[in-house]
Amino acid sequence: MLIMKVDTLNQKVLFQRLRSAPDRVRNALATAMEKIGRGVFRSAFDWLSGSRADTGGFPVPVRTGHLRRMLDWLAPGQSRSAGGSTITAGPLESVVYNTAAYAESIAKGGGSSAKFGDRDFLAQALEEFNAGDGIARAIDDELERELA
Repeated sequence: MLIMKVDTLNQKVLFQRLRSAPDRVRNALATAMEKIGRGVFRSAFDWLSGSRADTGGFPVPVRTGHLRRMLDWLAPGQSRSAGGSTITAGPLESVVYNTAAYAESIAKGGGSSAKFGDRDFLAQALEEFNAGDGIARAIDDELERELA
């Protein structure tokens, strides 16, 4: 599971209109986190869409599609029961997760996946989305839009 959140506590970033618009800033950050979650989810889906012929490859090859079906994400404030537990995203969090029983084995290269090594599709998805400062850009864009 990958939990992404915006933490504005203890930061020395000042927004000129922050004091007059805390709700607008919070809404902008929540919208940005939703965009980030959706983007990381899409990238993770791609990392689980490899060729069936490429056994042990990365992107992870599609055999039955179960690993992709069990991939999901939550926008800020959402909650969902999956895999026998409840997953909740806080008000400024976005959660990308996979509830397939063998998802962690594939990501960490354990169990029957040990011979293929790590194929951490969630970490790779986050890295790919953030290439070129994608996370910072999403937050900046939404703050600019809301405070304009």
